[in-house]
Amino acid sequence: MRGDDSGVVSARRLFDDICERNVVAWNTLLKGYVRCGDINGARRVFDEMPQRNVVSWMTMISGCAQNGMCKQALSLFNEMRRARVGLDQVALVAALSACAELGDLKLGM
Repeated sequence: MRGDDSGVVSARRLFDDICERNVVAWNTLLKGYVRCGDINGARRVFDEMPQRNVVSWMTMISGCAQNGMCKQALSLFNEMRRARVGLDQVALVAALSACAELGDLKLGM
């Protein structure tokens, strides 16, 4: 992990003690990992999630794109589309940013 990861470690311990976890709790933990720059940890949380919403997907896509993992961001974006999760402006901007970073104009179109 990068940055100060002691907060996310403590958050994970508290999260693990929650009896009934909802999508908001999962998204909060996911965002913590992304903020620390631990995209691999975030992906593990994302993969564990029993239910995802647009916030879950966008947190992962944005986190990947912002941390130089543009191919992974686009892969997640495509997976999100296949899962028929509603796309919004944030999703499209994140995907276009990843395309721009990769220099893939055709894919962006």
